[in-house]
Amino acid sequence: MSATKVGIIGCGNISGIYFQAGKTFEAIEIVACADIMKERAVAKAEEHGCKALGVEELLADSEIDIVMNLTIPIAHAEVAFKAIEAGKSVHNEKPLAISREDGKKMLDMAKAKGVRVGCAPD
Repeated sequence: MSATKVGIIGCGNISGIYFQAGKTFEAIEIVACADIMKERAVAKAEEHGCKALGVEELLADSEIDIVMNLTIPIAHAEVAFKAIEAGKSVHNEKPLAISREDGKKMLDMAKAKGVRVGCAPD
């Protein structure tokens, strides 16, 4: 069985633990990362042996099945909506969304697209 390909969006402080944890699970492989600050993504990609992409490039990458959304909480819903629309499952660092309405919309979108949504702290 091949590993599920994961892309990380958001390469700030919390991303380090996700990159490290990703190496401990055979079922997943972190293949790309993106950040609104391109230099952050490049640094994390070099450190962890994956591709640095722009956010839109990562969402369009057909190799990636799951988006790990590590953006700031106010951006969680927007990034998750885009990932789901791109046909990708999404795991948000807590909180799932800032509003209950956005959380419900996210779950409804995922159900309609046949993808999954998850949320938890690292």
